[in-house]
Amino acid sequence: MEQPAVPPTTAATITTNITASPAPNNEFESPPPPPPTTQQALPTTVSTVTSNVTAPAPIPETESRSPPPEEAQDKSSAPPSSGTSVSQMQRQIQSSLSSQPSKLNIPARLAQTLQRTVPAATKTYTIYGQTEALFKSCAAQADYTIPQDQRMNILTGKGPAKEASQEGAELGHPLPENKHAWWFTTLNLPPTFSTWSQITFLHLYVIATQLRAVLDTESEFQNYHRYLIEHFSREAEDKMVLLHNLNAQGIRSRYLKDLLLQWRGILVSYDEGLVKGDAVLASAIWRNLFRADEDVDWVKVAQVVAFLRLAVRKVGSMTMDDMIRHLNSQQTGTSIWPASQGSIATIVGKQSRGINAPFEQ
Repeated sequence: MEQPAVPPTTAATITTNITASPAPNNEFESPPPPPPTTQQALPTTVSTVTSNVTAPAPIPETESRSPPPEEAQDKSSAPPSSGTSVSQMQRQIQSSLSSQPSKLNIPARLAQTLQRTVPAATKTYTIYGQTEALFKSCAAQADYTIPQDQRMNILTGKGPAKEASQEGAELGHPLPENKHAWWFTTLNLPPTFSTWSQITFLHLYVIATQLRAVLDTESEFQNYHRYLIEHFSREAEDKMVLLHNLNAQGIRSRYLKDLLLQWRGILVSYDEGLVKGDAVLASAIWRNLFRADEDVDWVKVAQVVAFLRLAVRKVGSMTMDDMIRHLNSQQTGTSIWPASQGSIATIVGKQSRGINAPFEQ
């Protein structure tokens, strides 16, 4: 008869020298299973004492058993590999912010930090902001408006006055800040959409010429060029809708396509003029800005040629940051556009050294 199991106790367990006799062999019963090769000792707080038997200490099975798998840890809550705790990092950030005061507000400081850490993510926004500033400076040189009461009225059919020299283009008025602009006073160009677009293109050409020189790769220049044209297209379409009541999308799209073709032609023709000479450059300016007017005053064409060369030379000595700062400067003599126009009359008024030279046969 089997003895009941003795519950574990902290005291020593004493057994007697009683050896259980083997059970009678029964030929109809299967033999008992062999005893396990290894037995694990029950954990106790004190050693177990038996009569005439000493239990050996258990041998750790480090070789036969694989180490237990480590529990998965949340990487987001794990401390930094350098050993710096989260509280120490927070104290370092707070001390750096308090020890380095800045005049910028918190959003601006966060933007600067983001730009230093992930420049690729902020590059597009940087290009967009820079091209917007450049375009606004170019578009403001000959900007115009049409008063509300003079705009085209669909019901009455009345609209603003027409400019005969520009195939009946609607005539506007210079903005108050452009009332004494060089383009309207000295050159006597009419304040129309065509004049605004061509003068804006001329200034954009000066910017594009410098961008091709200062930017490192062609893809970077294409990004700047694409955003410049995007700003121009948006502003041109706004003028079509607000000032000229062109509400039909199809008509606006056709005009924008024509303007894009004109811009591509300007890039080629002005580049050719800068390389081949003033006569070729004057011909390109006459075709675009003066609309190939046969009665044009060629002194005015020469003044635009001189302006373009002076602007390209001055912008060519500037970095990107300097160019944006000088373009938007309101101080007298610091903005590059009025500075380029200041000495034009003197340059054009000089007599050419070859004017009295005999013609070569």
